[in-house]
Amino acid sequence: MSWTSSGSFSNDFVARLRRVLPDADVETEHTTGSLVVLSTLQNGKGDFGFSLADVTYVAYRRGIEPDLYPHTNIRGVAVRWVNSLYALVARGSGIERFEDLKGKRVGIIPRGSAGELLAGILLEAHGLHYSDMKPQFLEIERLIDDLHAGHLDAVILNATPLSGLPSQVARSGVRVLPLRREVATQLQGQYPFIKVVTVDRQLANMADQITVGVDSVLVCRADLDEPTAYAVTKAFYGLLVDAARTQSGIDPDNASATPIPLHPGAARFYREHEILNEP
Repeated sequence: MSWTSSGSFSNDFVARLRRVLPDADVETEHTTGSLVVLSTLQNGKGDFGFSLADVTYVAYRRGIEPDLYPHTNIRGVAVRWVNSLYALVARGSGIERFEDLKGKRVGIIPRGSAGELLAGILLEAHGLHYSDMKPQFLEIERLIDDLHAGHLDAVILNATPLSGLPSQVARSGVRVLPLRREVATQLQGQYPFIKVVTVDRQLANMADQITVGVDSVLVCRADLDEPTAYAVTKAFYGLLVDAARTQSGIDPDNASATPIPLHPGAARFYREHEILNEP
């Protein structure tokens, strides 16, 4: 289970799975994000998928709407990378601070996704709520285009190391709204899974510009058989290693540091290859 648009990484992952699991029928199911992935795994209607670390932990420990009970049928497979959150405005815009978004037309990734929940947390840290602005919840592919066309005053979206955001920003004439370090520190104190991320030099408007993000993780159902979970981990780790050779922001050595217990098949793979990230 992956985001509404799979992308090359997910497609490569599926291709590798089909090679290591020649007797399995591997299919991609597109979802609206982490909440659907975790609920589907908990109910045994899927085998593995991508989720954000904070939502994964909450689901495992307490549950998520509408199923407010511990999702004990989910296990960790691997950390993929950090999904970073960016607020973008037009270069000629008078919007200089998050507080300036009050009353503005703000495009936000679809409601109910883990990224949208993080966007809400970021806005609240600046004393803002959706009722203070004119939010429009749109698919991520539309956001920058609508901002560039003048249909929106700002957009808040998440991006990965492979999303190509720098080229989109350069092409569309938009800039990243700066996040104050004291706000990022405050968020980390309240939400342990939030990480401070240095903005890519192609996106930054000033030295040492930062944003926040959360790990993207591969999770599976707990009752997935161990040989299959082992094969999934092997294929995924190999893809991470290959991607890290050409792309910054991907760290295979961090793969085993999932926010919930590893599936036994995944743990066996990491132990055998001496890459288990244990305290």
